[in-house]
Amino acid sequence: MQIANPMYDVVFRYLMEDPQSAKLILSAIVGERVSKLTFTPKEYSYQKEGIPSVLRMDFAATIHTKNGKKQVLIELQKDKYYLEVMRFRRYLGEQYSEPTNKVKIKTKRGKILAQGTPILVIYILGEKVTKEEIPVLSVQHQYYDVGKNKVCHFKYPFIEALIHNAIFVQTPYLPKYNQTELERLLHIFNQENMTKNRHILEIDESQFPEKYRAIIRRLMQAMSKKEMIAAMKREDEFLENIKHREEELAYSQELIEQEREKAAQANKKAEQERQKAEQERQKVAQAKKKIEQERQRFNKSVLKMSELGISAEEIASSFDLSMEEVTEILKGKP
Repeated sequence: MQIANPMYDVVFRYLMEDPQSAKLILSAIVGERVSKLTFTPKEYSYQKEGIPSVLRMDFAATIHTKNGKKQVLIELQKDKYYLEVMRFRRYLGEQYSEPTNKVKIKTKRGKILAQGTPILVIYILGEKVTKEEIPVLSVQHQYYDVGKNKVCHFKYPFIEALIHNAIFVQTPYLPKYNQTELERLLHIFNQENMTKNRHILEIDESQFPEKYRAIIRRLMQAMSKKEMIAAMKREDEFLENIKHREEELAYSQELIEQEREKAAQANKKAEQERQKAEQERQKVAQAKKKIEQERQRFNKSVLKMSELGISAEEIASSFDLSMEEVTEILKGKP
């Protein structure tokens, strides 16, 4: 059976805009039943030339847990080819700063307080994040009593509003795993099921539990929509352009690095020459100093002989000097 490839933004959006499909997918990933789901009007895409490469979809959800119901904001982010962690951080920052993301809580004293809605982030990634082959990685926070060195088994809305859990779906690891019901469902994202036409995946519907058949039907419907096929082609063209630009940028960076290495080598050689010149200068200075010291010793000898009453003519004869040179030394001149 063939379905539209949901790693394309237009198909993924079409799938998640269907309330039944969205509830089934999010419930399976979260591991708890989502009974109520509201797709907020905020949908964001990181775009270049009008074509998105990262799709964000926000859902206000009511989730049934072992301890009852809870209101959660689910931020779903899908990135097909490449990761840019700062962009993900920026999206999260926007959610935390959004004033409408809050719930009202009634205290025991009857007061009503506004608290930030807890956030759960789900990443569906077309690239590997971990070296470990984990198709679905859930990152959960814990309360920890540092003084007593133990885990605390309580939760408070104020704290929950300031931290968040995250689930990472690494689609490249899906081909090797289909043991759980969730992993079987996530095979709708398995790119190894791609046909010659990368817009289409070939799957075995019998491998999917009956309750997920609505998702399969939704993806089959997507294939019949001409505007969706056209959008997937535009996304292909955009991504090819991005890859080409990245290759050009990588080549330019390589050339820059080569020039940087050449400059570094030239600087190193210049520094070596400078050090060599400095060493020669020091040698010359030391030689001059030594000559000056010898001259001063010689002059002292001449002066000493004069003090002993030896005539200038005898001194000149002894040191093979002219009378003028002896006279200059005796005057104390250099």
